Amino acid sequence: MEQSGLKIDLHVHSRSSKRPSQWVLQKLNCPESFTNPLKLYEIAKARGMDYVTITDHNTLAGSLEIAHFRDTFVSEEITTYFPENNCKLHVLALNITEAQHEDITRLRKNIYELADYLNQTQITHILAHPYYDMNQKLTLDHFEKLLLLFKNFELNGSRDGYQNQLLAAIVQGIQQKDIELLADKHNMGPFGKNQWRKNLTGGSDDHSSLNIARMHTLVPGATTLTEFFSGLENGRAKVEGTAATPKTLAHNLYGIAYQFYKSQFKLDRYVNKDMLFRFLDYSLTIPDETGNKGILTRLQDFLIARRPSISFLQEQNPGLVDLIQKKGHSLLAESPRLQWILKHPRDLKMNKEDDWFRFLNDISESLIRNLGDTILDSLSKARLFNIFQTIGSAGSVYSLLAPYFLAFRLFTKDRKFAEKCHAHRLGKAPEIIPNKNNIAFFTDTLYETNGVALTLRMMLETAQKNNKFLSVITCCPKKELPGQVNFTPDGFIPPNAMVSGNPTTNWRIGS
Repeated sequence: MEQSGLKIDLHVHSRSSKRPSQWVLQKLNCPESFTNPLKLYEIAKARGMDYVTITDHNTLAGSLEIAHFRDTFVSEEITTYFPENNCKLHVLALNITEAQHEDITRLRKNIYELADYLNQTQITHILAHPYYDMNQKLTLDHFEKLLLLFKNFELNGSRDGYQNQLLAAIVQGIQQKDIELLADKHNMGPFGKNQWRKNLTGGSDDHSSLNIARMHTLVPGATTLTEFFSGLENGRAKVEGTAATPKTLAHNLYGIAYQFYKSQFKLDRYVNKDMLFRFLDYSLTIPDETGNKGILTRLQDFLIARRPSISFLQEQNPGLVDLIQKKGHSLLAESPRLQWILKHPRDLKMNKEDDWFRFLNDISESLIRNLGDTILDSLSKARLFNIFQTIGSAGSVYSLLAPYFLAFRLFTKDRKFAEKCHAHRLGKAPEIIPNKNNIAFFTDTLYETNGVALTLRMMLETAQKNNKFLSVITCCPKKELPGQVNFTPDGFIPPNAMVSGNPTTNWRIGS
């Protein structure tokens, strides 16, 4: 049964957050967010938020654009630093004035001065994503100092549930004696009153509009904003929503990049002309969630949809781009599920990040197979220059998947630091519930010297280190690696038994 009270997403970004922290977006010269503040407001309200605020980086610009609505308040996300080594942190300051923003801007370079000011002025403030090491300088000592500096800690909607679980265990387990010991250790007094009583809040940390309100804060029984903040500071706030996965973060990065290019190259004109662009727009943007369109807009959509399909950038960049478009169109035409999605783009129950992951996975696998066949064909015909060109194209396919590589790396890195903090404060962190999916590869060349065999051996070792269920089923005569499963072959050809492509008499059959 849904509880009464006020729900607010306390951490969300608009287009006024301009400086991206992820290198993928930096390479594209793309802003950190491309969400229009008004659209952000509409999405948040459509998803059940009672009030809306925007927490752009070191600016009130996004919040001020919607400040004329009665159910909004002005906030920002502050970038601050430990002066000892310039370790970077983010702090949310909620329901502030422009004058307070000016004071914050002046003090934010020093986290001690900033925390003191926020406490003295009684501004509700929250330490955002405490485990996120933005400039590779965050240490256990820093984390202990953060426990002294802050009372409110965020369970971040762009981080996974395991990290949030470990943070909640530490924050909720803090006792008065712990704060006193830390204060002595670091020679600093705790900031604020009753600093051992910590609170947890929730925010989506959305940058793409795709996950607004995915994680949010509920204060049961609150009917006014004053009651909401009072309940938050007194420990009555509850975090609601769904934690993220690496696929969520990668999906956000694709969404930001697509929305940027859509604006830069005016891609709106292609959305209703081409099936592939229609799917991209479904997957990487949020449509009008009410689905309301005027008659002139609906007529225009109908007329545009009747025009022939186009192939964007086909003339400018043939080759790989054409191949991606061809595979994308083929996949959309052959998949009943994707066809259904194209016909129901406003179904809010659809899981966009999973649909996008499957789509991109199928395309990349198809492209790699195609490029592999091209390399083999070029080898057989001694076309060396074609091989180099194809290898370059294969690298471009992996660049297309870069957001996923980045997301999995970041989640692994933050998870390790979270476990380190938990072990330091409470003992060894609880193990992650193992993924019940069992994966097996079949090969007959596990110990030969080739790229496939080396990759399989590395995957087995990595799976063992990360408690994943991976088996390699092979007919090798020896068993050396955990996860290797042997069976007796019906026959084999020794590696030295091939002469001019024909087997010698060493071939033997057995069972």
